[in-house]
Amino acid sequence: MKEKIIQIKKLVSELNEHRHAYYNLNAPTITDKEYDQLFDQLKSLEVETGIILSNSPTQTAGYYPVSSLTKVQHPIPLLSLDKTKQVSDLCSLLARNHALLMLKLDGLTTKLVYENGKLLQASTRGDGETGEDITHNIPAYQNVPLTIPYQKHLVITGESYIHINDFERLKDTLRDSNGKPYKNARNLAAGSVRNLNPAECAKRCVYFTA
Repeated sequence: MKEKIIQIKKLVSELNEHRHAYYNLNAPTITDKEYDQLFDQLKSLEVETGIILSNSPTQTAGYYPVSSLTKVQHPIPLLSLDKTKQVSDLCSLLARNHALLMLKLDGLTTKLVYENGKLLQASTRGDGETGEDITHNIPAYQNVPLTIPYQKHLVITGESYIHINDFERLKDTLRDSNGKPYKNARNLAAGSVRNLNPAECAKRCVYFTA
């Protein structure tokens, strides 16, 4: 048991370092596949031992933002859906619930708040409880309306993303927070809307989809 506890602590520490690089620096240190393998290993050990540390990445969505951007508290947590690689899991879900399946765009989870027909605030998910205010960077988007006909309180959550063709065009000229080329479109989109070294030419390439 002692060896497994040590392994759990090591995996939690390692995964949190990778999460910080991915969510705060927009400069991933491992591939998504490698991260998922470590995450699944940790989750399996937690189930086996019954031990879950308070800072375990299995217990939170995203990662607490540490940039200088103003922090936003989400009254209703912006949670993350569970992952699966098995078709049987999807079939089981559909047997229990009515659901619409669609392709997931790999972007930055974003929340838009409208009041009286006007955009009041845009924010990132952060760790689900606390995000970052990115209202000032709405000009980076192609398709976010500043005003809408609906006059009541409205909250929309979705993904901020960059089309792959725009990423291919920009990736060799832009640098992430470590001074290296962006590895994927998700991190370029996140760097652009969070204003972290995205270079001015990335502006107007970001889209929002609910």
